[in-house]
Amino acid sequence: MDDIVIKPREIVKIPTGYKANFNSDEGLLLIMRSGLGFKYNLRLTNQVGVIESDYYNNETNKGHMWVSI
Repeated sequence: MDDIVIKPREIVKIPTGYKANFNSDEGLLLIMRSGLGFKYNLRLTNQVGVIESDYYNNETNKGHMWVSI
């Protein structure tokens, strides 16, 4: 993956290159490390990303996870 430069007050959508498959009663949380917030004021645009079990085989995204910072 190439380096990504985020300018002040810019929102960037970044592909993670990850997919996750899990049971229907499970989910995945994407949470920014606290040090990134304190040092660089970086945060996820939705604060906490929730990946639900039906995301994996979704026709519109093929299950690839992205983060918006």
